[in-house]
Amino acid sequence: EDGGEDGVGSGVGGSAGEAAPSTASASRSAGFGSATAFDSHAELQCRYAEMARVARERQVTLQALQLRHAEVENRNRTLTRLLSEAGLVGGAEAEDKRAAELDVELFANSVSKHKPPDGWPAEIEYTNQLQWDEVPAAQQFLRERICDPGSVRRKWRLKIVLIKSKKHPCCGERGLYAAEDIPAGEALLDYAGKISVVVGEDHDTNKSSYLLNIFADDEANAYIDIDASRCGNESRFVNDYHGTGLQPNAQFWQYFDASTGEKRMAVKTTAPIAVGQEVLVDYGGRYFEKDSSEDSDMHSS
Repeated sequence: EDGGEDGVGSGVGGSAGEAAPSTASASRSAGFGSATAFDSHAELQCRYAEMARVARERQVTLQALQLRHAEVENRNRTLTRLLSEAGLVGGAEAEDKRAAELDVELFANSVSKHKPPDGWPAEIEYTNQLQWDEVPAAQQFLRERICDPGSVRRKWRLKIVLIKSKKHPCCGERGLYAAEDIPAGEALLDYAGKISVVVGEDHDTNKSSYLLNIFADDEANAYIDIDASRCGNESRFVNDYHGTGLQPNAQFWQYFDASTGEKRMAVKTTAPIAVGQEVLVDYGGRYFEKDSSEDSDMHSS
């Protein structure tokens, strides 16, 4: 599985291929010991290759942890259901109470700008979305089954390509490329995946390499993320621009769906992309951050 950090994996960020030779090291051995004599581009390329190598090693560990996490989650759901059926836990009533408390804590002071149309009856909730909250958990699978992914039509054509150039930091991984000329300012596709909600705990962005946040309340320790580690679309293969010799030509962009009002994350171009060019974003400085202080000198800027 291709992967990166924070967010997003290899695609949202591939791992590195071969490390570029360091001309900085060569200059040291030749007696040019001054830091000012280093080739800054080669030095940065070497540092990026090392960071990407570490990211690849971490990805192997993350994949194993993600599989274990999924197994534990499934087991916990089964045990919770059995305990609830046996009357040993509060079950849905306790969960509903906590949900109501969290709603007040997070959104009590928020004011919706949307008003129902004139003539709408006050006793009826107004919505543009299909609401599945009252469907039993055992029947929630129907929500996905009645969808038709093949009906999705995108304005711009894209293609997934296996990167073969050894000069590319993500050599051997996949990238997302333009299949036609695309102008700047265009939304290419949504970032899709499973919704991950964390409440009352630290926001652990290391649990997945494909995590993008769409809501955060640090005071309440409440976070909503999109995780494309186990499911998603072409957007999970968007790579970071560092080490490619190119500048970012796209970004992850939050918006509200005009049909439903739902908050989403999309990949949007920030510069023209010619046919055959890779879609590249800036993952941000936290992408290559390490857990141990001994590696702190490898943090991305």
